[in-house]
Amino acid sequence: MGRRDAAAMSLVYAEDAISVVPGMLPLRGRRAIRDAMEQTIEQGVVGIESNSTELYAVGDKVCETGRAMFRKRSGERAAAMRFMTLWKQEGGHWRIYRDYVTPEEVGR
Repeated sequence: MGRRDAAAMSLVYAEDAISVVPGMLPLRGRRAIRDAMEQTIEQGVVGIESNSTELYAVGDKVCETGRAMFRKRSGERAAAMRFMTLWKQEGGHWRIYRDYVTPEEVGR
């Protein structure tokens, strides 16, 4: 994110990924996710700190839960989120298949 490269960041998502972000309709597919990332970058977000709290297998996929903090260039917190992400193998790489984030009060 520091390079402001939404196209490169979106490659961690599967082609058929779905991302559910507060205040938006579900984002369907890598292109829609990339477009949303571009908007986030335009709003001044330059970094994400992500901390996993749980990771476990679900059939042939992997589920990850945790918290993420989005930061602006000034270092100020832009948003705090909880997430649940379902990863799957695609083209020999682990990619995000389903992603759900929900706001969290800053300071919790």
